[in-house]
Amino acid sequence: MAEGALALPMQPGSTCEPRWHAQLEALLALDERSLPSSDDEPMADSDTQLWPLTYSIHAIAARFADRRDVYVSGDLFVHYLARNEAGMPVRGQIAPDVLVVFGAEDRVRDSYVVWREGRPPDFVMEVSSNRSWRRDRVEKRAIYEAMGVTEYFIYDPREKFRPPRLIGLRLQQGRYLEIPFETLANGEPGLRSATLGLYAQVDDDGRLRWFDSTNGDYLRTYAEQDRERREAEAELTRLREQFR
Repeated sequence: MAEGALALPMQPGSTCEPRWHAQLEALLALDERSLPSSDDEPMADSDTQLWPLTYSIHAIAARFADRRDVYVSGDLFVHYLARNEAGMPVRGQIAPDVLVVFGAEDRVRDSYVVWREGRPPDFVMEVSSNRSWRRDRVEKRAIYEAMGVTEYFIYDPREKFRPPRLIGLRLQQGRYLEIPFETLANGEPGLRSATLGLYAQVDDDGRLRWFDSTNGDYLRTYAEQDRERREAEAELTRLREQFR
């Protein structure tokens, strides 16, 4: 996913010099319809990145399906206000692999425009690749921290070459601090997302899974949901045949 050069977001309540007011007003007038929504890049480098990305988006969206004020998406441009070296307001953009916003309408968007929505994402996650892992851990961390994203998780499927595999960061007094691992109800280590009310865990096969401590179970993948549905239908058919 191609993104612009590092441009740190303006802090909430920031002002600009009078000579830049016209540029700032022009930026504030932009919306989803007038901003780019695609970089024409592939969604992920390989299945190694695609699986945890699509699983996370689907599973988290399903977890909050009954709430119309939770927006879950991914590989979507987030446009924000920044400043260039001269101090002039400019537009920055970044495309998180997964993003979650509480208090935002659950609707189809072309992109997420921070100054239009009135808030940054509450949670973002990046699934690192050979091309992106350094940027995920340094530049994107700085951008999300400055933007005010409450939690930033990084999952790297290739721990053998660049540990650790799973990193969780939580914003505290404007700076990211690492989230310590906890022992989950199933005895496995995991990182708690206070924002989502879920735990991220890497299973024995190195796959990212989301664990819900309220029911002591993992969030399901598409395949798992489909298998459970087919098994339930088969059992219902068996019971109907039995009592005919």
